Order: sequence, then structure tokens, then C-alpha cells
Amino acid sequence: FTMVGCYCLHVIVVLVTSSVATADVQVSDYLHWKKADISAWHQYFPSRALQEENQTNDGAVAAALSVAQGLADSLRRVVWYQAQELDTAQWMMEGTSAQGCVEGISTFMSKAINDEVSAYTDCAADVVPRLNRSSVNLSRIISNYQNAYQRALAGIDSCANTYPNKDSQIRLKSCVESWNRKYFTVANATRGYNAIVSPAMKIFSTVAECAQTAAQNVVDKGWQFLQKLVYCAKLSENIDAQEYQEQVSTGFVNHLTLLDLVYQIQQAQTVNDEQVSQIEQEMLFYYDLQKRALESYVIESRGSGHYYSQIVGNLSNYYNTVSAMSVEYPSNMGCIPTAISGLSSVARAGSAAALACDQSIVNDTKYLIAKVNDNFAGINIQLPSTGNAAILSCFNQGYIFAEKTILSCFTVTTASFAADYSDVHDSVVRDVATLLGYETNFFGNSSLPCGDSVLRRAYAGAGKILHDLQRCLYINSGTKYNVSNSTLPH
Repeated sequence: FTMVGCYCLHVIVVLVTSSVATADVQVSDYLHWKKADISAWHQYFPSRALQEENQTNDGAVAAALSVAQGLADSLRRVVWYQAQELDTAQWMMEGTSAQGCVEGISTFMSKAINDEVSAYTDCAADVVPRLNRSSVNLSRIISNYQNAYQRALAGIDSCANTYPNKDSQIRLKSCVESWNRKYFTVANATRGYNAIVSPAMKIFSTVAECAQTAAQNVVDKGWQFLQKLVYCAKLSENIDAQEYQEQVSTGFVNHLTLLDLVYQIQQAQTVNDEQVSQIEQEMLFYYDLQKRALESYVIESRGSGHYYSQIVGNLSNYYNTVSAMSVEYPSNMGCIPTAISGLSSVARAGSAAALACDQSIVNDTKYLIAKVNDNFAGINIQLPSTGNAAILSCFNQGYIFAEKTILSCFTVTTASFAADYSDVHDSVVRDVATLLGYETNFFGNSSLPCGDSVLRRAYAGAGKILHDLQRCLYINSGTKYNVSNSTLPH
């Protein structure tokens, strides 16, 4: 029985030693994952949001200048039908009493376009200056955020230097959490930047509104021009004015352009917002999974001592049998100490196997997390150029009043990104499924890693120990002792 008492003392010593041995690793991993937590959030949200707004601001300036430069040509395409009708009317009415009438209105549309270009210039005059001021303000916000991000990472390192001793872990974690809160306070303030709520896009909307007004006015004047042509036709001796009016009216309707620039922007933003929201939900789900699977795990810090105690617990019936035999068989021939030592070896082998499985799962988890992070990093690099920046680039192509030209351009521009993301999504889904399996079967409970395999071997080894004990007792006493009972696992 004394030997069993020594065994218990041995277990206690092993557990304490293991706990001390893993303490430094626990702190190191805790600091690593706290910084990784901040870096992941930085990558997924604030950095991308600010980069997107920066690209939107630059794109808005370029688009505003492009619209102003190409507005006259775009407006001429709106009334292309009127220009063709003017040429036709001049040919048909040449040499008739209507010729002077037609010549008198030949500059009507050119003047209308020039007037609307001038009106647009006044309407959108403050857009570029406002965008420039917005850019300056955005630069300040980006600088403040980047400083907060870098300070948080450096601050966490300083916490480790300030509280290096194991007995200061409570103060260390308090210091780290303080820097964590400071960072997220600044980071969360940037979440207001997105495809719908964009200061630069709000300013640029003036361009779309002013241009749309100009186009609508030109269309209205284009109809007035056609009515003037019909009036001139009535002065011609060889033209059926009624038939000509019906022809002109039908042609005008067929060539009428939908001038819905503001609506197209809103539609494109809605499409982008739905796509980005889906991606962000996946990022958030993965981000929370990463925190649960790794940060919580390393804080709990399971090590060889933890698994040793679990193996011993599962072998308790074997230990109890040996303990009972130490009372029933008061001999100093070494059978009992040998059995206790053998069970300890089995427990150590089992805990080593469990720890190896633990480390394999953790390493694979870290690999998968790095892989998913890389996938999302690639997506985050592309995302800023697929939203408002893509919409604005469509304005740079000119001839902005073609039917649904902005929306269709945006759809085509973002199609390749959608294809790329589909591949990434499939890969992430597979990896996250594996991580969720680890969380459920490993991180989420206290069971042994690879428990079935580990315990089968442990039970087999312990069974042999009892067999050897029975043989030892028989050899030394000539008596067959019962060293098993019906409660032992099989």
C-alpha cells in the first residue's frame, strides 16, 4: 500500500512539473494570438474599408473630370436621332418654301447642348474641391487608424517586457486587454465606410444628378426641335406633314434613352453591398472560429500533464486492482512495484500519444488558419476596387447616357471577381469544415485527442501489466491470484 502512496505522489509531481513547463509557452501563444486577433480584424475590416474609400475618392475625382470633359459628346449621343432628322429634313426640304425654316433651326440642338454643358459646369462646380477636402480628411483618419494599429501591436510587446515574470500574468493580461480595447475603439469607428455610406460617393452623386438633369433637358429640347421640324414640314409643298409627324414621333420614342444615372449607381451599390455583406459574414464567422479554436485553447493550455492525468483516470480500475493486491499480497518480492511502474509507463506512453495527436491537430489548425487568412487576404486586396471604384470607372468610359450603361459596365467589371471569389469560397468552406470538426471533437471538449486509438493501446498495455503481475505472484508464491475483476474495461 505504501507503493501506491508513492505512485500518487509521483502523479502529483508530474502534473505540477508539466504545468510549470507549459506556462511560458502559454504566455507566448497568448501574446501571439492577441496580436493575430488585431491583425486579422485590421485586414478584414478597417484597412479594407479605408482603402476602399481612398480608391473611391480618387476614382470620384477622375470620374468627375471625365464627365465634365466628355459631357458634350455624351449629350450629342442622346440627341443623335435629332441630328439625323435634321440632315434628312435639309435634304427633303431643299429648294422648297420650307428650306428657310429648316435652316433657321439648324443650330437649335447645338445651342441646347452648349447651354446644358454650361449649366452642368455651374451645377457641379464644387464637386472636385469638395472631394479634395474629403481626401485630406480621409488621409488624417487613415493616419490616426494606422497609428492606433501599430501602437496596439507595439503596446502588446511592451506588456510582455513590463511583466515578464510568470507571477505577473494577471497584470500582463490586463495590460494586453487595455491595448486591445484601445485599438478596437478606433477600428470600429471606421466601419461606417462602406459601399452605401461613402463620403466621396455622396459628393460624386452631385455629378450624376447634374449630368442627368442636363441630359433630361436636352431630351426635352430635342422633342421641341422635332416639333419645329414638323412645323417646317407643313410649309413644304411635297411633304405629307401628318405622316411626317407620326414618323418623327415614332422614331423619337424608339431612340429615347433611359437617363437613370443616380438609380444605376444605387442599383450597382446594392449588388455590391449584398456581395460584400456575404463575404463579411463569412469573414466574421471565421474570425470568431479562430478566436474560439486558438485563443481560448492556448489560454487553457492543455499539456502532457493534462493528458497523463486523463490516461491515469481511464486506467483507474487497473490501478485499483494493483492497489488491492498490494494489501492482499504483503510480499517484498517486487511484483507490485513492477506493476505500478509498468502502469506508469503505459500512462506516459498514452499521454505522449495524446499530446502528439494534440500537437498535430494544433499544427494543422494553425496551417488551415494561415491558409484561410491568405485566401481572405487576396479577396481583401481585390474588394476595394470592385465596389464604388468600379462604378466610377464606368463613368470614365464616356457616353454615360446609353441605356443602363453604368449598371451593365459594373456587372461586367465585377464578373471576374465573382468567379475568383467562388473558387476561394469553396476552398474556405472545406477548410472551415475541418476547423469546425476540430472545435467540436477537440477544442470544444476535454476528451483525449485520438482517444479511441490512444485508449485501445493503453488498455492493451495495462492488461498485459495485470497478466505479468499474476504470473509474477504465481512464480514467487506458487499461488494463482485473481488480478482482474469484472469492472475492468475491455
